[in-house]
Amino acid sequence: LYDTYGFPLEITQELAAEKGIDVDLEGFERAMEDARTLSRSAHEAVDMTLNDYEGTLAKTLPSTEFCGYTDLDAESEVLSVIKDKEQVSSSQEGEKIKLVLDRTPFYAESGGQVGDRGVLVSDNCKVNVVDVQKVAGGLLYLHEGIVEEGSLAVGDRVSAQVDKKFRDGCKIHHTSTHLLQTALKSVLGDDVCQAGSIVKPDTLRFDFNYPEAMTGAQIKEVERLVNSWVAGNNETVVDEMPIAEAKAKGATAMFGEKYGDVVRVVSVMSEQGESVSMELCGGTHVERTQEIRGLKVVSESGIASGIRRIEAVAGDQVIDYLGAADDIVKSLSSQLKIKREEIVPRISTLMNDLKVSQGMVSKLKEELAVAKTAALAGKVVSINGFKAVFESIDDMDSKVLSAAAQQLQSSLGEDAAVVLVTKVSDKKVSLVAAFGADLLERKMHAGKFVSSVAEVCGGKGGGRPNLAQAGGTDPSKIEEAVRYAETQFKELSQ
Repeated sequence: LYDTYGFPLEITQELAAEKGIDVDLEGFERAMEDARTLSRSAHEAVDMTLNDYEGTLAKTLPSTEFCGYTDLDAESEVLSVIKDKEQVSSSQEGEKIKLVLDRTPFYAESGGQVGDRGVLVSDNCKVNVVDVQKVAGGLLYLHEGIVEEGSLAVGDRVSAQVDKKFRDGCKIHHTSTHLLQTALKSVLGDDVCQAGSIVKPDTLRFDFNYPEAMTGAQIKEVERLVNSWVAGNNETVVDEMPIAEAKAKGATAMFGEKYGDVVRVVSVMSEQGESVSMELCGGTHVERTQEIRGLKVVSESGIASGIRRIEAVAGDQVIDYLGAADDIVKSLSSQLKIKREEIVPRISTLMNDLKVSQGMVSKLKEELAVAKTAALAGKVVSINGFKAVFESIDDMDSKVLSAAAQQLQSSLGEDAAVVLVTKVSDKKVSLVAAFGADLLERKMHAGKFVSSVAEVCGGKGGGRPNLAQAGGTDPSKIEEAVRYAETQFKELSQ
């Protein structure tokens, strides 16, 4: 649990104690020593899951020094350049490359936060950095980019410069994620825990365990809590401490993350010195919560059984989101010629009116269909002692077609069969067959019959012995299907 998932030993002990189970601490320490030995030899024993070049990097290069918590730019040396999964000595303008620096201010994707963007510049080149990932067990930072100007070679000195706006957006949304989790625990209960997250400069996504959809009132209360902490201008404090101490202080650990003996704890502290939020986290964060300016939940949905997802925006994106929402409200108000507070009830009224109108239209369509099919009574043919109608009808939807066929068959009697076909759209055909009781006594089955007819139009279907529908995809075959239906009926009714 500890080495694979980062699950703290102290929590394991507590859970085991509740069940009356002892934890073998001596065995744990022996296993931990084995893990440390493997870690110390990481540069010698290469993970076979790595790409060939990543394995070589892990064996030959020193760990990347990350200075991005305090600096957004740094003077760095290029230790390796990779092109098309091969180490090269240099790269030229226009080439896509990956590279390793001896030290970097670029945050590598981890803990849900995406990697930084920015540039590497020198007298000879400019590289646009589009992503940063950790490799070799997190020991090396692999910068992915495009050489925009000049050339870059191993051993070159470059100025590594993080895009400040990109980083600030990530900081805002990452701290907002911590506050969001605290608010969710407050509103929904302490059993809520994180099940995944993504932090980007313009949005955040937070997955958590909860058995049902949140109500509108619950979402509003979560927003209110987060925004009250934002307005309070609480300070973000970062400490490093033993994991046991962090756990004793109540720090939240994310299940699935691996933690060492010493952990980084990010706390949002009130002016009274009380902890609003405390989490084990290696991400980047704002110094004070007023930098966030505000948070707005955009959506809340279910993504799996017992797992909910919240998507939200913070900072400048809140202004953009609310501005776009306001534009929609103004547009509706203008088009409907009403005040904004009247929009919701007016839309409800319009939807009810639309529902009534749609019902009236459906009824008129049915009446029109009945009128059309009534005219088909004059096209009845006698086949092997049964009355039958095989016809195509223009512009009739599937539901109305079924009702019309059923009514016509009923009016003709129990010794009647009605098969109707219509073109619903350019690539859709609807077919229906209605059989009277006398046909059922002869073991004739409307479902099987209409299914075979539908194959002519590239479709299939089925249904009950007395009434069945089918669909097709080729309207050009409608007349052929009608002729086939009559032929088949003659054979089956003998």
